[in-house]
Amino acid sequence: MPGHDFGRLLARVRANFGESLFKLGALALSTGIAAGVSAGEFPVSGEHAVTRDRGKPAPKTIPFSAPKAGDYYFLRIYNGSGAESAVQAGSVAVNGSTVLSNRDFRKQAEFLEVPLSLQLQNSLEITLAGRPGSGFRVEVIGIDEVKPEIAAAISPDANGAGWHNSDVLVTFTCTDDLSGVASCTDPVTVSEEGAAQQVMGAAIDVAGNSAETQVAVSLDKTAPAIEATVSPSANSAGWHKGPATVSYQCEDLLSGVATCPDTVELAEEGAAQPITASATDIAGNFAESEVTLNIDMTPPSVQATLSAPPNSAGWHREPVTVSFSCSDALSGIESCTEDQRVAGDGPNQLIGGSATDLAGNTGSAEIIVSLDQTPPEISFVAPANGSLLRESQPDMKLVLSDNLALDGESLEVRLDGRPIESCDISGGQAICNLSAPVSDDAAITLTAIVKDMAGNTSAAEVTTALDSDGDTIADYADACPETGLSQIADGNGCAANQRDTDGDGINDAEEIAAGSDPGDENSFPAVSIETFIASPAVIGTPGERVELRWQVKGASVVSLAADDESEPVTALATEATFEVSPQITTRYTLTAEGPAGKTTRRVEVTLDVPAPPELWTAPTIPVQEHIATSLTVTDEGYAYVAGFDGSFYKVNPRGEVEWVLEDAGLVMGKAVVTGNRIIFGSNVTGRGLQGKDGMVLSLTGDKEVLWRFSTQGAVTASPLLHSDGSTVFVATHAGHVYALSVSGGEQLWHYELPGQVTLTAKPALSGERLVFHTENNLVFALDARKDVAGDRLLWHRKVD
Repeated sequence: MPGHDFGRLLARVRANFGESLFKLGALALSTGIAAGVSAGEFPVSGEHAVTRDRGKPAPKTIPFSAPKAGDYYFLRIYNGSGAESAVQAGSVAVNGSTVLSNRDFRKQAEFLEVPLSLQLQNSLEITLAGRPGSGFRVEVIGIDEVKPEIAAAISPDANGAGWHNSDVLVTFTCTDDLSGVASCTDPVTVSEEGAAQQVMGAAIDVAGNSAETQVAVSLDKTAPAIEATVSPSANSAGWHKGPATVSYQCEDLLSGVATCPDTVELAEEGAAQPITASATDIAGNFAESEVTLNIDMTPPSVQATLSAPPNSAGWHREPVTVSFSCSDALSGIESCTEDQRVAGDGPNQLIGGSATDLAGNTGSAEIIVSLDQTPPEISFVAPANGSLLRESQPDMKLVLSDNLALDGESLEVRLDGRPIESCDISGGQAICNLSAPVSDDAAITLTAIVKDMAGNTSAAEVTTALDSDGDTIADYADACPETGLSQIADGNGCAANQRDTDGDGINDAEEIAAGSDPGDENSFPAVSIETFIASPAVIGTPGERVELRWQVKGASVVSLAADDESEPVTALATEATFEVSPQITTRYTLTAEGPAGKTTRRVEVTLDVPAPPELWTAPTIPVQEHIATSLTVTDEGYAYVAGFDGSFYKVNPRGEVEWVLEDAGLVMGKAVVTGNRIIFGSNVTGRGLQGKDGMVLSLTGDKEVLWRFSTQGAVTASPLLHSDGSTVFVATHAGHVYALSVSGGEQLWHYELPGQVTLTAKPALSGERLVFHTENNLVFALDARKDVAGDRLLWHRKVD
């Protein structure tokens, strides 16, 4: 109904009876809709008639209870019903909250409906104003659209299969948590046998909603029938070879067979074993049966043995016989495989045998046979037999294979009987590397031996020799072993430029080119220096490398001399290069001498270095304060010095103060320079208290302070730098010794000399021994290493 739908709308916004709910209620009343409800309503408060009496309006309270707290309820007013006229003014409150007011009644609607949320105990408070005799009928109703719940219980319970074998009582339990139960079906007794007999039950709640349920009752009192069958049948020897089973056929006319029983598998071996069993129907009735069986299930035992064992790799290289022995502990052996001879090559050949016992059980055994009667193949690819070697340490290349399984690790390659250790095998190819050059004074023999996994062996051998110049003449027979590839050699392996037929010191090729007779010792070409150059001819740094190149013709003797007082170099080739590293501008003279005379040529290598910085020559005093320490001067001419004013100065090569570091303390010892680092120590206590506090500073040449380190006692002596440049040693006036990291100033170790000694002199380092001399003539030696397990003090003694 439309009014009912609008009531549902109001229910969605009634979180409390506030202003918004009353606005919606007023809208419904103003339209005059008769808000009826659908089927499923039930009375809650009962219907009450309320009339306006004469006199001052007085509230009327109607208490009532609800079956369930919540928003399942509506307030209904039938305005004017049972009264002289309809109410035009008044109010209605539920549990103290106003749900209808004067403005709701001014519209004179005949029917008003308001959704409510109730507690278990509630009250209506009604106050009527206006014309006496006016009134209405009022009630609170609930809406229950949920069916009641009904559950059936069977007694006694059915068995696991859902069957009974005695009379059954079916009872019904009905519930409704809102309007309540109006009716519920009485208990039903089932006494007749039958399957799935349906028993119905119904429940109706006060709001008229109904629910039904039904249960099925199966009742059977008759016992089943049972018949036993043995499967499989025994063989001709009267034995069963598997779990001899007894199966049962069972029949029941009503509930059916529950256990028939399960097929019995007899796992115990023996004869005439009794088997008893029983069958049960679904309703719980049972019957029994008994049979006997004769069973043997154990297969016979089979063992395979070889006439000869395989090698350690599991291979044979001769035919082998496989024998089988068979046994059976119960029914006995009926058949056993005869011996088998394996004569065909192949890996992992599976040879099997079997045995059958009288019960029909079968046993088997297998053995693997790998047979290879064919030896492997091996040959040299490089060098080939009779070929010559261009390199003195060439790679040896071989190809090797086997029809079945090659044993690559067995490969042995020897050069003149000496083993070659380094051989790599990949893809049927072996590459062997020589650890030393081959001999050039005789032919050499290469041998290779390889086995397959069965132990079959093959070998290969080649003879070769070294031909380092590639003139096809072996070096041991080559009179000129440095012939070029593009030159034509004679039978002795010599080209024209390597021969001097007339013995005049000029090779035949040069004489032929000059037009002289290479066979006449009185015919020779003129001596000339075709080329003599220096590259580069100008260098910017002393000791820079320079290459001298020349080409001389007609000379038998070539020599090189320099004007730097170095020894001349003789026995030079007519065309060659020579490296020199002059320290100053140097002139080099090349001299060529031959049968035709002597000639020379000179080249000069100039050292061009920038001029040194301008130094001061006039007397000057760059530091105005009194100097407190000796100068430290670098190779570039920079000087570092400290003054009694507590400042540290850098003076450039021109005699100018480049920078001043103030508050450095009183520096008494000479600074140490290493690379771009300047390290010095000072007294920072003041007033000459040298036993108090000191400091070590590390600066760059640009005055950047890299690190500071505080010491116990003033630093009055110069620091000492370790020979490796990583550690600096500092001694203080108070007798404390520090080893500091040059890079970061971290303390590597610290030692206080015993006896309250005074140190003012720079220590000395001998190996890893650090030696100190004190003012009272004591000498101490400390272990300067970073990590020392025992006492760092090595020794000390007094010096007279």
